[in-house]
Amino acid sequence: MEGFIFIVSLVLAIPIVIVYIIRDNAFEEAKRRRLEYEACLEALRNAPTNAQFHENALAAGRRYSNATRGKSGITFFDETAVANDIRAVTANASQNTPVMNPQIPTPSLDDRIAALQKLKSAGLINDEEFELKRKELIDSV
Repeated sequence: MEGFIFIVSLVLAIPIVIVYIIRDNAFEEAKRRRLEYEACLEALRNAPTNAQFHENALAAGRRYSNATRGKSGITFFDETAVANDIRAVTANASQNTPVMNPQIPTPSLDDRIAALQKLKSAGLINDEEFELKRKELIDSV
């Protein structure tokens, strides 16, 4: 009888341990993504007109939002929160940093579609969003 109780206890304990490990991993990933996002925001705060830092902060914010939602994708509210964070750290950019070159080259259509493909590959946008935006880019030419 004791052997039976031990086996039943073991069978019940294994799923609990698995759930704990999965939740712990998800928590650690969200924590890592938050630190990455905060570092990107700090870099952007120090160089608010740097387009690459802006892109990095946006991507890191999306990864952090996705990690906090159990990788179920980001929502409109997540996008708004990330945009607000970026606006907050770049709010005084025009007052503090002189514009060196007001002419910013526009990326080519191929570059913009490649960037869109990266977002899709990273799971930040779905197939439908990718196709819709790709069509908009092509139609704008």
